[in-house]
Amino acid sequence: MFSRALSLACAAGLVLHTRAAAPYCLAGESCFPDEATLSAFNESVDGALIKISPYGAACYKDTYDADECKRLADTKETNDFRQTLPGGVMYTNLEQISDLGCPVPDANEDESAPAAIESECSLANTPSYAVNVTSTQQIVETVKFAAKHNLRLRIKNSGHDYSGRSSGAGALSIWTRHLTSTEAVSDFVPKGCSSDGHDVVVAGSGVNVEELYDWGAENGKVTIGGYTTTVGAAGGYILGGGMGPLAPWFGLGVDNLVQIEVVTADGQVKIANECENSDLFWAVRGGGGVFGVTTRIWLKAHPALAAVNTVGGQVGCEDTEAYGRLINSLVDNQVSLRDLGHTGIWESSGEQLGMALINIVAYQNEDEVKTADETLAEVTEVVGVDGCTPALKASQFTGSASWNEAYQGVVWPVAQPASRVGVNLQDYSRLVSNDAINDEEQRQLIKDTILSLPAEIPFIWQNNCGSEANKVAKDATAVHPDWRDSFAFIDVPIFGPWSGSTAEQNATGIETEKNLTAAFGTTQYYNEQFVSENWQRDFFGSNYERLLEIKDAVDPERVFNCPLCVGSEDGY
Repeated sequence: MFSRALSLACAAGLVLHTRAAAPYCLAGESCFPDEATLSAFNESVDGALIKISPYGAACYKDTYDADECKRLADTKETNDFRQTLPGGVMYTNLEQISDLGCPVPDANEDESAPAAIESECSLANTPSYAVNVTSTQQIVETVKFAAKHNLRLRIKNSGHDYSGRSSGAGALSIWTRHLTSTEAVSDFVPKGCSSDGHDVVVAGSGVNVEELYDWGAENGKVTIGGYTTTVGAAGGYILGGGMGPLAPWFGLGVDNLVQIEVVTADGQVKIANECENSDLFWAVRGGGGVFGVTTRIWLKAHPALAAVNTVGGQVGCEDTEAYGRLINSLVDNQVSLRDLGHTGIWESSGEQLGMALINIVAYQNEDEVKTADETLAEVTEVVGVDGCTPALKASQFTGSASWNEAYQGVVWPVAQPASRVGVNLQDYSRLVSNDAINDEEQRQLIKDTILSLPAEIPFIWQNNCGSEANKVAKDATAVHPDWRDSFAFIDVPIFGPWSGSTAEQNATGIETEKNLTAAFGTTQYYNEQFVSENWQRDFFGSNYERLLEIKDAVDPERVFNCPLCVGSEDGY
């Protein structure tokens, strides 16, 4: 039986996002429900069933439409377009099986329509059907239907997914993107508990980062969230851990989850918190989305920040020696910057001999607020090395909407060019431990690893953990215990051509994995990793045994399954 755990065993294996030999009935097989059965099911979900067609069909010879193909080529890399796809995801290689699929070609520089593609267009790894759910009852009906007919079931919000977990050939998908309700509740006490209350936002599982931050601005609150606007803040983001720019102040996403409502494998709607269904609550806080379908979350809503200072822009260097000095200075000064309150993200590029960076200092108390120029000086002292020129702008945001204004005004505009979607991407992640960042030899190994990357491959450093997140007990949630000893985490994105993964891209991925392990160890971020040779250890560590026990208890028949997910060892 094919397993993704084998995917690093051979050079060709890195593209093995294929149909797993799983015990499910797939669309196109004789066991799949017939048209009459599907029609009756569609009625039970209020007509929300969608039969998915390949969205790139207009670019292929048998169904070619030049104007539509040009429109697709022009918009395929936009977040808004990709959010509208009931079956498509953010990274196109995950929609394919080897060379099968229907990817859209790149736009032509002369603005003409791409030529018709001669190969066959097929759904490949894209689900065959999706239910565009807008109610909990529709999810209940879909889960029961999938269980009754033993269907491959997938769950997708916006499709921000680096491992193909929301994709699957012949699958039925629950599309949660339009569950976007938000409600403020003051002094909320979880069901069955008698603890002190906490202000929360009750968010539907389709709410994304931008919508969550907008809610905070409108209500004078701030919540945990990610960098990219379309990340499913109330769905996969939280379930996989939830790292983000404010995590050093408020903890990880899972540390801010107070209560959750899920539809379990038996079609029951259950509330889970520390007092009711506590094992399930523990599992969904970092164990991923295979314990049920999230319908709503109760997320801590913190008082608005007193101020947010940002420093954003570019640093360019005149030659490779200067670029090396920049990397050395930045890595060596990460701890001193954190001590000054800085978090944020930077992406370096050997090809461009420089980097884009965003530094963020969030102030919870007015008497601690520094000027924007002071914050700029702290960053410039680190990145203004000999031979490199910073082009940075400092800003300060105050008031009840300070975080959202900082996000919309600086953070997202600087981050967006590096947050590409609609592309062929293999992403690899690692944690930076507190021990490593405070050890001179380990830091040197990290710097050497960054500088030895092929010039065309970016390196991303994310200061989105540590501090407050490290004060939580290692066994309090299901995230890998190493997160509680982490300072930062890193990503190395490896891009390939629009047509699909190549042998060269795969080989680069294998070499990158080897080098990252040597420098950082094996622990990876569940939400940001393409493949993993030992994913149980690398995503969950010592928590995996308990996760598997809970999975066996709440979903013994594996109604919910996906690649690199708890309990997927026998296929997905």
